[in-house]
Amino acid sequence: MLTAAMILQTVLCCLLAIPLLLLFCVRRSRKLDLPAPTRLPLIGNLHQLGKLPHHSLHRLANTYGPLMCLELGRVPTLVVSSAEMAKEILKTHDAIFCTRPNRAVVTRFSYGGQGVSFAPYGEGWRQLRKISTLELFTAKRVQSLRPIREEEVRVLVKEIAETATAGQLINISEMVLCLFCNITCRQAFGRRSSNDDECRKSKFHDQIVESIELLAGFSPSDLFPSMGWLNIVTGLHARLQKAFHFFDNLFEEQIEAHLRRDNDDEKDFMSVLLRLQKDTSLGFNLTREQIKSILVETFLGGSDTSASTTEFGMLELILNPRVMKKAQEEVRRVVGTKPMAEDSDIANLPYLNLVVKEILRLHPPLPLSVPHMSLKDVNICGYDIPAKTAVLTNLWAIMRDPGLWKDPEVFWPERFEESDIQYKGQDFHYIPFSSGRRICPGMNLAVTSVQLALANLLYCFDWELADGMKPKDIDTTETVGIVLHLESPLRLKATLAS
Repeated sequence: MLTAAMILQTVLCCLLAIPLLLLFCVRRSRKLDLPAPTRLPLIGNLHQLGKLPHHSLHRLANTYGPLMCLELGRVPTLVVSSAEMAKEILKTHDAIFCTRPNRAVVTRFSYGGQGVSFAPYGEGWRQLRKISTLELFTAKRVQSLRPIREEEVRVLVKEIAETATAGQLINISEMVLCLFCNITCRQAFGRRSSNDDECRKSKFHDQIVESIELLAGFSPSDLFPSMGWLNIVTGLHARLQKAFHFFDNLFEEQIEAHLRRDNDDEKDFMSVLLRLQKDTSLGFNLTREQIKSILVETFLGGSDTSASTTEFGMLELILNPRVMKKAQEEVRRVVGTKPMAEDSDIANLPYLNLVVKEILRLHPPLPLSVPHMSLKDVNICGYDIPAKTAVLTNLWAIMRDPGLWKDPEVFWPERFEESDIQYKGQDFHYIPFSSGRRICPGMNLAVTSVQLALANLLYCFDWELADGMKPKDIDTTETVGIVLHLESPLRLKATLAS
Protein backbone atom coordinates (compact mmCIF):
# COMPACT_ATOMS: atom_id res chain seq x y z
CA MET A 1 0.00 0.00 0.00
CA LEU A 2 1.33 3.41 -0.93
CA THR A 3 1.71 5.84 1.95
CA ALA A 4 1.24 9.58 1.61
CA ALA A 5 4.99 10.01 1.95
CA MET A 6 5.66 7.52 -0.85
CA ILE A 7 3.15 9.24 -3.14
CA LEU A 8 4.68 12.63 -2.41
CA GLN A 9 8.16 11.28 -3.10
CA THR A 10 7.04 9.77 -6.43
CA VAL A 11 5.35 13.00 -7.54
CA LEU A 12 8.40 15.04 -6.55
CA CYS A 13 10.75 12.76 -8.50
CA CYS A 14 8.55 13.11 -11.59
CA LEU A 15 8.45 16.88 -11.27
CA LEU A 16 12.22 17.01 -10.94
CA ALA A 17 12.77 14.67 -13.89
CA ILE A 18 10.78 16.76 -16.38
CA PRO A 19 12.99 19.89 -16.36
CA LEU A 20 16.11 17.75 -16.26
CA LEU A 21 15.07 15.84 -19.37
CA LEU A 22 14.13 19.05 -21.17
CA LEU A 23 17.46 20.57 -20.25
CA PHE A 24 19.31 17.52 -21.51
CA CYS A 25 17.48 17.57 -24.84
CA VAL A 26 17.92 21.29 -25.43
CA ARG A 27 21.44 21.84 -24.18
CA ARG A 28 24.06 19.11 -24.34
CA SER A 29 27.14 19.58 -22.16
CA ARG A 30 30.57 20.02 -23.71
CA LYS A 31 32.41 16.85 -24.63
CA LEU A 32 36.19 16.73 -24.61
CA ASP A 33 38.09 14.80 -27.26
CA LEU A 34 39.76 12.60 -24.66
CA PRO A 35 39.62 8.91 -23.74
CA ALA A 36 36.41 8.47 -21.77
CA PRO A 37 34.12 5.73 -20.47
CA THR A 38 30.56 5.55 -21.76
CA ARG A 39 28.24 8.18 -20.29
CA LEU A 40 24.61 7.89 -19.31
CA PRO A 41 22.03 10.60 -20.09
CA LEU A 42 21.74 13.31 -17.42
CA ILE A 43 24.17 11.83 -14.88
CA GLY A 44 27.12 11.28 -17.21
CA ASN A 45 29.67 9.12 -15.35
CA LEU A 46 28.43 9.73 -11.81
CA HIS A 47 27.34 6.11 -11.48
CA GLN A 48 30.94 4.98 -12.00
CA LEU A 49 32.41 6.82 -9.00
CA GLY A 50 31.16 4.30 -6.44
CA LYS A 51 31.71 4.49 -2.68
CA LEU A 52 35.47 4.94 -3.06
CA PRO A 53 36.03 7.27 -6.05
CA HIS A 54 39.84 7.05 -5.86
CA HIS A 55 39.62 3.27 -6.35
CA SER A 56 37.00 3.54 -9.11
CA LEU A 57 38.93 6.22 -10.99
CA HIS A 58 42.12 4.18 -10.70
CA ARG A 59 40.41 1.19 -12.31
CA LEU A 60 39.00 3.38 -15.08
CA ALA A 61 42.45 4.89 -15.69
CA ASN A 62 43.86 1.41 -16.21
CA THR A 63 41.50 1.16 -19.19
CA TYR A 64 41.33 4.73 -20.50
CA GLY A 65 44.75 6.07 -19.56
CA PRO A 66 46.28 8.61 -17.16
CA LEU A 67 44.40 11.52 -18.74
CA MET A 68 40.71 10.83 -19.26
CA CYS A 69 37.49 12.79 -19.28
CA LEU A 70 34.38 12.13 -17.21
CA GLU A 71 31.11 14.01 -17.15
CA LEU A 72 29.94 14.44 -13.58
CA GLY A 73 26.35 15.47 -14.18
CA ARG A 74 26.76 18.44 -16.52
CA VAL A 75 30.39 19.15 -15.57
CA PRO A 76 33.22 17.93 -17.86
CA THR A 77 36.03 16.75 -15.60
CA LEU A 78 39.61 15.86 -16.45
CA VAL A 79 40.98 13.00 -14.31
CA VAL A 80 44.77 12.82 -13.86
CA SER A 81 46.24 9.50 -12.72
CA SER A 82 50.00 9.57 -13.36
CA ALA A 83 52.97 11.55 -12.09
CA GLU A 84 53.78 12.69 -15.63
CA MET A 85 50.30 14.08 -16.23
CA ALA A 86 50.20 15.61 -12.73
CA LYS A 87 53.37 17.51 -13.58
CA GLU A 88 51.75 18.79 -16.79
CA ILE A 89 48.76 20.14 -14.87
CA LEU A 90 50.32 21.25 -11.57
CA LYS A 91 53.65 22.59 -12.82
CA THR A 92 53.95 23.09 -16.58
CA HIS A 93 50.43 24.58 -16.87
CA ASP A 94 49.94 25.51 -13.22
CA ALA A 95 49.05 29.11 -14.08
CA ILE A 96 46.13 27.89 -16.19
CA PHE A 97 44.80 25.25 -13.77
CA CYS A 98 45.22 27.20 -10.52
CA THR A 99 41.63 28.25 -9.92
CA ARG A 100 38.76 26.34 -8.29
CA PRO A 101 35.32 25.36 -9.61
CA ASN A 102 32.33 27.08 -8.06
CA ARG A 103 30.77 24.75 -5.47
CA ALA A 104 27.82 25.71 -3.29
CA VAL A 105 29.18 24.43 0.04
CA VAL A 106 32.67 25.79 -0.51
CA THR A 107 31.37 29.19 -1.61
CA ARG A 108 29.24 29.50 1.53
CA PHE A 109 31.94 28.43 3.97
CA SER A 110 34.49 30.74 2.32
CA TYR A 111 32.19 33.77 2.57
CA GLY A 112 31.67 33.99 -1.17
CA GLY A 113 35.07 32.62 -2.20
CA GLN A 114 37.37 34.69 0.01
CA GLY A 115 39.56 32.00 1.55
CA VAL A 116 42.87 30.40 0.59
CA SER A 117 42.15 26.71 0.01
CA PHE A 118 38.90 26.89 -1.95
CA ALA A 119 38.73 30.43 -3.34
CA PRO A 120 39.00 31.15 -7.07
CA TYR A 121 42.34 32.43 -8.32
CA GLY A 122 42.75 36.19 -8.39
CA GLU A 123 44.27 39.15 -6.59
CA GLY A 124 42.29 38.50 -3.40
CA TRP A 125 43.50 34.91 -3.29
CA ARG A 126 47.12 35.97 -3.85
CA GLN A 127 46.91 38.43 -0.96
CA LEU A 128 45.50 35.87 1.46
CA ARG A 129 47.93 33.19 0.29
CA LYS A 130 50.78 35.60 1.06
CA ILE A 131 49.44 36.08 4.59
CA SER A 132 49.21 32.32 5.08
CA THR A 133 52.73 31.73 3.80
CA LEU A 134 54.50 34.63 5.53
CA GLU A 135 52.52 34.92 8.75
CA LEU A 136 50.52 31.82 9.71
CA PHE A 137 52.55 28.82 8.58
CA THR A 138 56.18 29.93 8.83
CA ALA A 139 58.73 27.75 10.63
CA LYS A 140 58.81 30.35 13.40
CA ARG A 141 55.02 30.22 13.80
CA VAL A 142 55.00 26.41 13.82
CA GLN A 143 57.58 26.50 16.60
CA SER A 144 55.64 29.12 18.58
CA LEU A 145 52.63 26.78 18.64
CA ARG A 146 54.69 24.00 20.24
CA PRO A 147 53.19 24.41 23.76
CA ILE A 148 49.68 23.86 22.38
CA ARG A 149 50.68 20.63 20.63
CA GLU A 150 52.51 19.29 23.66
CA GLU A 151 49.73 20.15 26.12
CA GLU A 152 47.00 18.57 24.00
CA VAL A 153 49.04 15.41 23.38
CA ARG A 154 49.54 15.22 27.15
CA VAL A 155 45.75 15.30 27.59
CA LEU A 156 45.43 12.50 25.01
CA VAL A 157 48.02 10.35 26.81
CA LYS A 158 46.23 10.87 30.13
CA GLU A 159 42.87 9.84 28.65
CA ILE A 160 44.35 6.74 27.01
CA ALA A 161 46.07 5.76 30.27
CA GLU A 162 42.82 6.07 32.23
CA THR A 163 40.88 4.09 29.62
CA ALA A 164 43.53 1.37 29.46
CA THR A 165 43.74 1.11 33.26
CA ALA A 166 39.98 0.56 33.31
CA GLY A 167 40.50 -2.42 31.01
CA GLN A 168 38.78 -0.84 28.00
CA LEU A 169 39.91 -0.79 24.39
CA ILE A 170 41.20 2.49 22.99
CA ASN A 171 39.11 3.97 20.19
CA ILE A 172 42.03 5.41 18.23
CA SER A 173 39.86 6.91 15.49
CA GLU A 174 37.71 8.86 17.93
CA MET A 175 40.48 9.97 20.27
CA VAL A 176 42.82 11.32 17.60
CA LEU A 177 39.99 13.32 15.99
CA CYS A 178 39.32 14.89 19.39
CA LEU A 179 43.04 15.60 19.77
CA PHE A 180 43.33 17.45 16.49
CA CYS A 181 40.03 19.32 16.94
CA ASN A 182 41.42 20.71 20.19
CA ILE A 183 44.84 21.50 18.72
CA THR A 184 43.29 23.25 15.71
CA CYS A 185 40.84 25.22 17.85
CA ARG A 186 43.57 26.46 20.20
CA GLN A 187 45.85 27.38 17.31
CA ALA A 188 43.01 29.30 15.67
CA PHE A 189 41.81 31.39 18.61
CA GLY A 190 43.24 30.10 21.86
CA ARG A 191 40.47 27.92 23.28
CA ARG A 192 39.77 24.21 23.22
CA SER A 193 36.89 22.73 21.28
CA SER A 194 35.80 20.70 24.33
CA ASN A 195 36.57 20.01 27.96
CA ASP A 196 38.48 16.89 28.98
CA ASP A 197 36.51 13.68 28.38
CA GLU A 198 33.71 15.62 26.65
CA CYS A 199 34.86 15.66 23.04
CA ARG A 200 32.19 13.28 21.79
CA LYS A 201 29.54 15.42 23.51
CA SER A 202 30.88 18.68 22.10
CA LYS A 203 28.64 20.65 19.74
CA PHE A 204 31.80 21.97 18.11
CA HIS A 205 32.93 18.41 17.40
CA ASP A 206 29.52 17.57 15.91
CA GLN A 207 29.62 20.62 13.65
CA ILE A 208 33.15 19.78 12.46
CA VAL A 209 31.93 16.32 11.44
CA GLU A 210 28.77 17.74 9.80
CA SER A 211 30.74 20.39 7.90
CA ILE A 212 33.27 17.87 6.63
CA GLU A 213 30.39 15.70 5.38
CA LEU A 214 28.92 18.71 3.58
CA LEU A 215 32.26 19.56 1.96
CA ALA A 216 32.74 15.96 0.89
CA GLY A 217 29.63 15.63 -1.22
CA PHE A 218 28.46 17.14 -4.46
CA SER A 219 25.50 19.44 -4.15
CA PRO A 220 22.90 19.23 -6.94
CA SER A 221 23.92 22.66 -8.19
CA ASP A 222 27.56 21.54 -8.47
CA LEU A 223 26.53 18.87 -10.96
CA PHE A 224 23.68 20.79 -12.63
CA PRO A 225 24.78 24.46 -12.37
CA SER A 226 21.55 25.89 -13.78
CA MET A 227 19.40 24.11 -11.19
CA GLY A 228 20.44 25.64 -7.88
CA TRP A 229 16.89 25.33 -6.55
CA LEU A 230 17.56 21.60 -6.10
CA ASN A 231 19.76 22.48 -3.12
CA ILE A 232 16.64 23.74 -1.32
CA VAL A 233 14.43 20.81 -2.33
CA THR A 234 16.98 18.23 -1.13
CA GLY A 235 17.48 19.95 2.23
CA LEU A 236 21.14 20.71 1.56
CA HIS A 237 20.63 24.46 1.79
CA ALA A 238 19.15 24.21 5.30
CA ARG A 239 22.00 21.97 6.53
CA LEU A 240 24.56 24.30 5.03
CA GLN A 241 23.02 27.40 6.57
CA LYS A 242 22.94 25.79 10.01
CA ALA A 243 26.60 24.74 9.87
CA PHE A 244 27.71 28.08 8.44
CA HIS A 245 25.91 30.13 11.09
CA PHE A 246 27.36 27.99 13.88
CA PHE A 247 30.91 28.82 12.78
CA ASP A 248 30.10 32.42 11.91
CA ASN A 249 28.64 33.07 15.37
CA LEU A 250 31.61 31.34 16.99
CA PHE A 251 34.09 33.46 15.04
CA GLU A 252 32.23 36.69 15.76
CA GLU A 253 32.26 35.86 19.47
CA GLN A 254 35.99 35.13 19.41
CA ILE A 255 36.84 38.22 17.35
CA GLU A 256 35.05 40.44 19.86
CA ALA A 257 36.79 38.67 22.75
CA HIS A 258 40.19 39.22 21.13
CA LEU A 259 39.45 42.88 20.44
CA ARG A 260 38.63 43.42 24.13
CA ARG A 261 42.06 42.21 25.21
CA ASP A 262 44.41 44.89 26.46
CA ASN A 263 47.57 42.97 25.63
CA ASP A 264 47.52 40.33 22.89
CA ASP A 265 50.73 38.33 22.58
CA GLU A 266 49.72 36.63 19.31
CA LYS A 267 49.47 33.07 20.58
CA ASP A 268 46.85 32.17 17.96
CA PHE A 269 45.98 32.83 14.31
CA MET A 270 43.12 35.17 15.10
CA SER A 271 45.45 37.51 17.00
CA VAL A 272 47.84 37.57 14.05
CA LEU A 273 45.05 38.31 11.57
CA LEU A 274 43.54 41.08 13.70
CA ARG A 275 46.97 42.69 13.98
CA LEU A 276 47.36 42.53 10.19
CA GLN A 277 43.92 44.09 9.78
CA LYS A 278 45.29 47.22 11.48
CA ASP A 279 48.57 47.19 9.54
CA THR A 280 48.49 50.02 6.98
CA SER A 281 51.64 48.68 5.30
CA LEU A 282 49.83 45.49 4.29
CA GLY A 283 48.78 47.05 0.99
CA PHE A 284 45.13 46.02 1.15
CA ASN A 285 42.23 46.02 3.59
CA LEU A 286 41.92 42.65 5.34
CA THR A 287 38.20 42.28 6.01
CA ARG A 288 36.46 40.47 8.83
CA GLU A 289 34.96 38.04 6.30
CA GLN A 290 38.42 37.19 4.97
CA ILE A 291 39.65 36.54 8.51
CA LYS A 292 36.73 34.23 9.16
CA SER A 293 37.20 32.41 5.85
CA ILE A 294 40.84 31.68 6.71
CA LEU A 295 39.83 30.39 10.13
CA VAL A 296 37.07 28.10 8.87
CA GLU A 297 39.51 26.57 6.37
CA THR A 298 41.99 26.08 9.19
CA PHE A 299 39.38 24.14 11.15
CA LEU A 300 38.05 22.01 8.35
CA GLY A 301 41.44 21.40 6.76
CA GLY A 302 43.55 20.95 9.88
CA SER A 303 41.64 18.62 12.17
CA ASP A 304 40.26 15.79 10.04
CA THR A 305 43.31 15.39 7.78
CA SER A 306 45.79 15.03 10.66
CA ALA A 307 43.42 12.64 12.42
CA SER A 308 43.27 10.54 9.24
CA THR A 309 47.06 10.28 8.99
CA THR A 310 47.42 9.29 12.65
CA GLU A 311 44.57 6.78 12.43
CA PHE A 312 46.07 5.03 9.40
CA GLY A 313 49.51 5.27 10.98
CA MET A 314 48.38 3.25 13.99
CA LEU A 315 46.63 0.79 11.68
CA GLU A 316 49.81 0.16 9.68
CA LEU A 317 51.94 -0.10 12.82
CA ILE A 318 49.68 -2.70 14.43
CA LEU A 319 49.64 -4.65 11.14
CA ASN A 320 53.43 -4.40 10.81
CA PRO A 321 54.93 -5.28 14.22
CA ARG A 322 58.50 -5.14 12.86
CA VAL A 323 58.05 -1.48 11.94
CA MET A 324 56.32 -0.68 15.24
CA LYS A 325 59.11 -2.31 17.25
CA LYS A 326 61.82 -0.44 15.32
CA ALA A 327 60.04 2.92 15.66
CA GLN A 328 59.26 2.29 19.34
CA GLU A 329 62.86 1.43 20.16
CA GLU A 330 64.06 4.61 18.46
CA VAL A 331 61.58 6.84 20.29
CA ARG A 332 62.33 5.30 23.70
CA ARG A 333 66.08 5.52 23.15
CA VAL A 334 65.94 9.20 22.16
CA VAL A 335 63.37 10.39 24.71
CA GLY A 336 65.07 8.48 27.53
CA THR A 337 63.62 9.03 30.98
CA LYS A 338 61.46 12.06 30.18
CA PRO A 339 57.74 11.63 30.89
CA MET A 340 56.80 12.36 27.26
CA ALA A 341 58.31 12.97 23.85
CA GLU A 342 58.67 16.67 23.08
CA ASP A 343 58.74 18.70 19.89
CA SER A 344 62.51 19.03 20.23
CA ASP A 345 62.89 15.24 20.02
CA ILE A 346 61.31 14.94 16.56
CA ALA A 347 64.45 15.97 14.65
CA ASN A 348 66.30 13.09 16.34
CA LEU A 349 63.75 10.46 15.24
CA PRO A 350 64.70 9.73 11.60
CA TYR A 351 62.95 6.37 11.43
CA LEU A 352 59.69 7.76 12.81
CA ASN A 353 59.88 10.46 10.15
CA LEU A 354 60.24 7.75 7.49
CA VAL A 355 57.17 6.04 8.97
CA VAL A 356 55.13 9.25 8.60
CA LYS A 357 56.31 9.65 5.00
CA GLU A 358 55.18 6.11 4.23
CA ILE A 359 51.79 6.66 5.89
CA LEU A 360 51.24 9.71 3.69
CA ARG A 361 52.22 7.71 0.59
CA LEU A 362 49.87 4.78 1.21
CA HIS A 363 47.05 6.78 2.80
CA PRO A 364 47.03 10.43 1.66
CA PRO A 365 44.35 12.18 3.74
CA LEU A 366 42.83 13.59 0.54
CA PRO A 367 43.10 10.71 -1.96
CA LEU A 368 41.73 13.00 -4.68
CA SER A 369 43.01 16.55 -4.88
CA VAL A 370 40.67 19.43 -4.19
CA PRO A 371 39.32 20.15 -7.72
CA HIS A 372 41.15 22.58 -9.96
CA MET A 373 39.67 24.33 -13.00
CA SER A 374 41.17 25.70 -16.21
CA LEU A 375 41.12 29.48 -16.61
CA LYS A 376 41.39 29.36 -20.41
CA ASP A 377 41.68 26.98 -23.34
CA VAL A 378 44.88 24.93 -23.28
CA ASN A 379 46.44 21.99 -25.12
CA ILE A 380 47.68 19.13 -22.94
CA CYS A 381 49.63 16.35 -24.68
CA GLY A 382 47.77 16.96 -27.94
CA TYR A 383 44.32 17.27 -26.39
CA ASP A 384 42.42 20.57 -26.48
CA ILE A 385 41.05 21.36 -23.03
CA PRO A 386 38.50 24.21 -22.97
CA ALA A 387 38.29 26.86 -20.27
CA LYS A 388 36.26 26.00 -17.16
CA THR A 389 37.11 22.30 -17.28
CA ALA A 390 37.32 20.79 -13.79
CA VAL A 391 40.37 18.69 -12.89
CA LEU A 392 40.77 15.91 -10.32
CA THR A 393 44.21 14.46 -9.58
CA ASN A 394 44.19 10.94 -8.14
CA LEU A 395 46.99 11.35 -5.58
CA TRP A 396 46.26 7.92 -4.13
CA ALA A 397 46.76 6.18 -7.49
CA ILE A 398 49.96 8.07 -8.30
CA MET A 399 51.57 7.10 -5.00
CA ARG A 400 50.70 3.42 -5.56
CA ASP A 401 51.92 3.29 -9.15
CA PRO A 402 53.98 0.07 -9.57
CA GLY A 403 55.93 1.78 -12.34
CA LEU A 404 57.20 4.33 -9.81
CA TRP A 405 57.30 2.40 -6.53
CA LYS A 406 58.67 -1.03 -5.68
CA ASP A 407 55.99 -3.17 -4.01
CA PRO A 408 53.66 -0.15 -3.77
CA GLU A 409 51.03 -1.92 -1.64
CA VAL A 410 53.58 -2.84 1.05
CA PHE A 411 54.09 -0.61 4.10
CA TRP A 412 57.87 -0.21 4.02
CA PRO A 413 59.28 3.04 5.50
CA GLU A 414 62.83 2.01 4.56
CA ARG A 415 62.05 2.83 0.91
CA PHE A 416 62.78 6.49 1.83
CA GLU A 417 66.11 5.84 3.61
CA GLU A 418 68.38 6.53 0.65
CA SER A 419 66.03 9.06 -0.91
CA ASP A 420 65.78 12.83 -0.65
CA ILE A 421 62.11 12.80 -1.71
CA GLN A 422 60.06 15.38 0.19
CA TYR A 423 56.33 16.11 0.44
CA LYS A 424 56.81 19.73 -0.71
CA GLY A 425 55.37 19.12 -4.20
CA GLN A 426 58.56 18.92 -6.27
CA ASP A 427 58.58 15.13 -6.67
CA PHE A 428 55.44 14.35 -8.65
CA HIS A 429 55.34 10.67 -7.74
CA TYR A 430 55.05 11.75 -4.08
CA ILE A 431 52.52 14.58 -3.65
CA PRO A 432 50.38 13.85 -0.55
CA PHE A 433 49.69 17.59 -0.19
CA SER A 434 49.31 18.20 -3.95
CA SER A 435 51.63 20.68 -5.70
CA GLY A 436 51.87 24.03 -7.42
CA ARG A 437 50.20 27.26 -6.37
CA ARG A 438 47.48 25.29 -4.58
CA ILE A 439 49.72 23.09 -2.45
CA CYS A 440 48.51 22.86 1.15
CA PRO A 441 50.04 25.87 2.98
CA GLY A 442 49.75 24.20 6.40
CA MET A 443 51.56 20.96 5.56
CA ASN A 444 54.56 21.58 7.84
CA LEU A 445 52.30 22.33 10.80
CA ALA A 446 50.22 19.23 10.08
CA VAL A 447 53.20 16.87 9.77
CA THR A 448 54.78 18.23 12.95
CA SER A 449 51.58 17.59 14.91
CA VAL A 450 51.23 14.03 13.55
CA GLN A 451 54.87 13.24 14.34
CA LEU A 452 54.46 14.39 17.94
CA ALA A 453 51.24 12.43 18.40
CA LEU A 454 52.69 9.18 17.02
CA ALA A 455 55.94 9.60 18.96
CA ASN A 456 54.01 9.75 22.24
CA LEU A 457 51.64 6.91 21.37
CA LEU A 458 54.72 4.74 20.80
CA TYR A 459 56.68 6.08 23.77
CA CYS A 460 53.99 5.89 26.43
CA PHE A 461 52.20 2.67 25.49
CA ASP A 462 52.61 -0.84 24.17
CA TRP A 463 49.91 -1.72 21.66
CA GLU A 464 48.15 -4.99 20.88
CA LEU A 465 45.06 -6.23 19.14
CA ALA A 466 42.03 -6.96 21.27
CA ASP A 467 42.13 -10.35 22.98
CA GLY A 468 41.53 -13.15 20.50
CA MET A 469 41.93 -10.95 17.43
CA LYS A 470 44.40 -11.58 14.64
CA PRO A 471 45.62 -9.04 12.05
CA LYS A 472 43.31 -10.55 9.42
CA ASP A 473 40.34 -9.76 11.69
CA ILE A 474 40.90 -5.99 11.52
CA ASP A 475 38.44 -4.22 9.26
CA THR A 476 40.67 -2.15 6.97
CA THR A 477 37.77 -0.98 4.76
CA GLU A 478 38.12 2.67 3.82
CA THR A 479 35.47 5.32 3.70
CA VAL A 480 35.95 8.70 2.12
CA GLY A 481 34.15 11.99 1.97
CA ILE A 482 36.80 14.50 1.11
CA VAL A 483 39.13 12.92 3.71
CA LEU A 484 40.08 9.24 3.93
CA HIS A 485 39.17 7.28 7.08
CA LEU A 486 38.55 3.74 8.25
CA GLU A 487 34.92 2.73 7.92
CA SER A 488 35.01 1.00 11.32
CA PRO A 489 36.79 2.75 14.22
CA LEU A 490 40.22 1.32 15.03
CA ARG A 491 40.10 -0.14 18.56
CA LEU A 492 43.33 -1.36 20.17
CA LYS A 493 44.53 -2.60 23.53
CA ALA A 494 47.03 -0.29 25.24
CA THR A 495 49.35 -1.05 28.15
CA LEU A 496 51.39 1.59 29.93
CA ALA A 497 55.04 1.23 28.95
CA SER A 498 57.21 0.00 31.81
